[in-house]
Amino acid sequence: MRFTYIYFILVILFLVGCGIETTMEEVEASSIKTNPISERKTNIEKRSAITPTASALNNSVKLLNDIIDLEKRIVDPQTNEENNELFNKKNDLKISIITENINIGMKQTEIIHLLGTPNVIGISPMNGQEVWRYDFVNVEGYVFHENEHFQEMGIVDTVDIDGLKRDKLSMQLFLNWKGNTLSHIVNYDKHEEDIREYRVFENKEVREVILSQM
Repeated sequence: MRFTYIYFILVILFLVGCGIETTMEEVEASSIKTNPISERKTNIEKRSAITPTASALNNSVKLLNDIIDLEKRIVDPQTNEENNELFNKKNDLKISIITENINIGMKQTEIIHLLGTPNVIGISPMNGQEVWRYDFVNVEGYVFHENEHFQEMGIVDTVDIDGLKRDKLSMQLFLNWKGNTLSHIVNYDKHEEDIREYRVFENKEVREVILSQM
């Protein structure tokens, strides 16, 4: 009898443990929706345990190595002048990281493995969807902030045109989310004397336009 009783207790404890584990998984999966904006980056970092595909990782590593090589050669060490052709090629390589590796339908953990955690997390003023912003800075310590009103509302919507024109930034990437799924991609970069917008809609339609003439 005593053995049967102990066995019964162990079975109950096992079932309760399974229930707690399932509940914790459900809470973790829904945390990005229920927690306020200020806590989302912490939750995102906890969820970055998925290994990216080998092909995506290899492509990114190769592109980054090419970029680093170009950065070493952009400024002539003798004249201290910048080679515009190499500068444009470097920016084209950077945007190819976006165009070749980031696609509609990707999950947040996949993006984190490719790009790391975003610089800013907020919401879109158009539809209230979650927005991640990545700032690819050229100048160490450079930080771009939304205007004070947008910051108070948690809105992420402003493009740093001035920073792009002055080469403080090489690119600025905005990612919109429906839940945990990427639904909209917008990237801005300086190409030659222009600011270029690369946009991918939810239906996977791609549009490229020139925003400003320098």
